[in-house]
Amino acid sequence: MAGRTLFALLLVVAQSALAQSPQAAAPRSTQEKDSKGVRIVLEARTLTLNGTLEERAGVAGVDFKLPALGNCILQDKKQTELLLQLASGDVRSNAGPLKTVVVPSGEKREFSPFGRSQSLQGHDVVVATADHNRQTINIKLTWAKWKDGSEYLPETTAAIPLGSNLLICATEYIASRPVKTSELDKFLDWLLDRKRATRWREKQRVYVLISPRIAGPGEQQQRLTAK
Repeated sequence: MAGRTLFALLLVVAQSALAQSPQAAAPRSTQEKDSKGVRIVLEARTLTLNGTLEERAGVAGVDFKLPALGNCILQDKKQTELLLQLASGDVRSNAGPLKTVVVPSGEKREFSPFGRSQSLQGHDVVVATADHNRQTINIKLTWAKWKDGSEYLPETTAAIPLGSNLLICATEYIASRPVKTSELDKFLDWLLDRKRATRWREKQRVYVLISPRIAGPGEQQQRLTAK
């Protein structure tokens, strides 16, 4: 009986020592372990789009949506190609140059591929984190504030599967430009005593399109490039 009691006591002591040993410590999270040392490429471009672009896509029978100001949506490759195609076919829209930023997974970095705005204080900050299987990039984008400290845009967060893109509506304004009129039209207007609008006005929005991917070995030291 005494032998059994002594054996049980020794077993309890051994289990307690094993639980407190460094080998028994809880492992780091899978995502933290698998994303360590990973660098993420963020390909970004600005898009200035005519306010009627979405309407014209609908008339053409295309199910096409754009996010409202301050919001974002995910797009697959096909949707993004359609967006760029519609923008390139519209004289009042514009797609800026593609710029590339490489950031370490999970680390906070400045995100100013298009330069800092003179009307805002500070700069935008991004945290891009690869998930444990490196198939999804989690983005948290904190925007710079106005000079008075008020919010310019709410924080943008999204989980982006590789191969997909994030479209953010960053600015909205009313554009106004003179209407070009040929000499013939001017003469006919005078002859027929008809009035013609001398300027056009319409709503335009500026979007940021972000396409993330895992950096390859040759991109480890890359910082910022324009294409």
